[in-house]
Amino acid sequence: MLRSLVGSEMCIRDRMKDLVERVFAISLAWMLELEESETWTAADNDNGDDASGYEVGLANMDRMAMAIGGKTLLPFAFAQTGIPGYLQDPRWQARHAALMTISQISEGCKKAIGQQLGQIVEMVFKYFQDPHPRVRYAAINCIGQIASDFSPALQQGYHQQVITALVTAMDDFNKGGSREVQGHAASCIINFVEGMQREVMLNYASGVLMKLLELVQVEHHYVREQSLTALAAMADCLGDGFAPFYDQIMPGLKNMFANLPSETREQQGIRCRAMECITVIGVAVGKSKFGPDADQMMKAIHASHQAIISTDDTQASYIQHAYSRICRVLGADFVPYLAHVIPTLLESAAQDEIQDFDDLDLNAAQDEDDDGSINIRTSILEEKITACGMICCYLEVLGEGYAPYVNQSLELLVPYVEHYADEIREAACTALPLLLDSAIKALGTNGQDHRPFLLEFLNKVLDPLVEAIKDEEVEEVLQQQLQALGDIFQKAGENCLSAAHQETIVVALHTILSGAIDQRKARAERNKEDAEDLDEECMESQQEQEQQEADTLLMYMQCIGELIKVQKQRVLPLLEKTLAIFLEMLRPEYSAPDRRLAVLVLDDVIEFGGEMMLPMLPMIIPYFLQYVEDPDDGLRQASAYGIGQMAQHGGPQIAAQTRPFLDALSRVILAPNSREGLAVHATDNCISAFGKFLQFQTAAVGELGAALNTWVGFLPVTGDLEEGKAIYNRLLMFCEQDLNMVLGPQAANLSRVMVALTDAVGTQAVDVALTQRILRLMHGLSAQMPDAFKAVAGQMNQNQAAKLQEMLSHPPSP
Repeated sequence: MLRSLVGSEMCIRDRMKDLVERVFAISLAWMLELEESETWTAADNDNGDDASGYEVGLANMDRMAMAIGGKTLLPFAFAQTGIPGYLQDPRWQARHAALMTISQISEGCKKAIGQQLGQIVEMVFKYFQDPHPRVRYAAINCIGQIASDFSPALQQGYHQQVITALVTAMDDFNKGGSREVQGHAASCIINFVEGMQREVMLNYASGVLMKLLELVQVEHHYVREQSLTALAAMADCLGDGFAPFYDQIMPGLKNMFANLPSETREQQGIRCRAMECITVIGVAVGKSKFGPDADQMMKAIHASHQAIISTDDTQASYIQHAYSRICRVLGADFVPYLAHVIPTLLESAAQDEIQDFDDLDLNAAQDEDDDGSINIRTSILEEKITACGMICCYLEVLGEGYAPYVNQSLELLVPYVEHYADEIREAACTALPLLLDSAIKALGTNGQDHRPFLLEFLNKVLDPLVEAIKDEEVEEVLQQQLQALGDIFQKAGENCLSAAHQETIVVALHTILSGAIDQRKARAERNKEDAEDLDEECMESQQEQEQQEADTLLMYMQCIGELIKVQKQRVLPLLEKTLAIFLEMLRPEYSAPDRRLAVLVLDDVIEFGGEMMLPMLPMIIPYFLQYVEDPDDGLRQASAYGIGQMAQHGGPQIAAQTRPFLDALSRVILAPNSREGLAVHATDNCISAFGKFLQFQTAAVGELGAALNTWVGFLPVTGDLEEGKAIYNRLLMFCEQDLNMVLGPQAANLSRVMVALTDAVGTQAVDVALTQRILRLMHGLSAQMPDAFKAVAGQMNQNQAAKLQEMLSHPPSP
């Protein structure tokens, strides 16, 4: 009863504080029920259904913290009769209980503990030297939990103290102490390095790695297992910084994997950790270092895979992950191994984890559906989840190299978009656009028409995926499903949808959008009613929920945007109700993120809607004109992009608005701090939009030479390199049409043009064709006005001058 009570709503209210205090005190007292034993780790405390007083107390602490938060719990926890008093108790069980309590409440009381993190960490550090090994173990456990819950704050503020203490603790047995403490110190390294910056960790790499290498050779299961995983975590953190240690560490790991038997669960566990460690190191150091060992490891791992005869062998999942890591290292060179990997992988993904009720086993978990009890074999489900995730990995890395298995994978995964397991639904929908892309690329490489396959793919995939989207209740999965649908549109290409599919998709997407809007309104009303009862932690929880919903709306926007891009005018009549919602969201009373989403969708309508979008322009122009100067960087950027699209596609309707738009764009570009932080992306989009008016609304601009002079004065582009490519293409177009007009009187703009284009060369803003056009212009300027050209070159910085000299040394292609 007590375990249920501490996690219930009853404890959230202020009137239950007395009960919380009593439950905390009772739970802490129960945690004293620990006996001395020869071996003890976290795994040893699992007694199945026969929970000890210690285990019940420990669970209560976590449940209380998650239910009521630190504002209510910490005053009781850190009262003198609570954690501080227990830490001073001569009984090791009391000190152990206090430290484990800090570990348990850390996540649920995150904000409150964070405000006094330094004091708590210093308190815990003292017990790294406690005379009793189980207290030292608990102190290490506490730091490990705090490292996870308060990453990267703990790592940034305490890296020297923590790493020094852990390396010392890894010597515990050698100083007459405990193997368990040694192993747990290695385990804590795993948690700690996840939040460490590579550059900082490099300073400690040698000492930590050499100590872990020493522990890996210890004949103790827990020590060896945790040390291997810690080595892998170090490699993941250090990346190619692990390379100097590779030759010293890798041979021993390979030898361990090759020679360890796999008859018992413990032996299998060590082999699994060794396999994981080897392949994680391989990813860290890359193909040049790990490549020669990769083939040998593939053969050894494949032999281990072939030798598995038991369905509950723990090596199966680790083997699949090891294959995928080696694939990431080798890239396309992994393709020859697929015949050994994919068939077994697909078999794992195709397993049926639902077991007949007559055939129960101890690894099964019972669930219920509308017809009664069913039995789920959790080990099979976990293997299935892993396999589905691995399919996505191979597709992402190999692309068309996966093509021989596309059809088989499609047959397997399409039904999984409505699987009951969240991870499988997410993996299935993630894989679908990747499968399409793989097949289209492979067919193109072979000179075959991909359209028959595309038609078959869409007919097979779209209806189940759309139904899954309509039924989805988990925000994270829905986001991935919307992402997948949008990616399918993008990869399928223009006019890919039949009229029936188009209508079905529009109806489904509108239903989702309407539901999301209604849900937000209802929650806002509830929040308003409950405002007086909401504490700070409840408000944070609501903010997290609002952020999830905002992320879903962003995915929705991207999906609807891709639909408009491929279907263009064909789909706009069906989107009337949906676009009405976005037009409503343009209103100033909506939040900046909501208005930004609405503007982004309308950007696509303007760009791809053709003549059918023209009637909308009078309604949206005032909002775009207002929001291009909004304080929100993202809203300014989206509005500027849309204004550029209006200039290009709006025709005569935009002509009358040209001067107000140009004035607003100029104010944004010339504003203080317009080139700093995220503001630079909005500024670059404004520069691009200004240039589009010069190109597409020339008659409405007035004196083109003066306007060009103003525009060139806004260069260079320093943030949005994609827009930079469009800007520099447009600049060169004007130069090629009338160079004198661009340069202005007495070639006053020569320096700005030369510097901007020189800076652009070699960046993502300039492709090969654009580079050749820049070369031709530079050679032409050098020949036409040599004195002025040399004067500008002489004023360039060292890097610019070197790039210019490099350009002049290569004649442009014809």
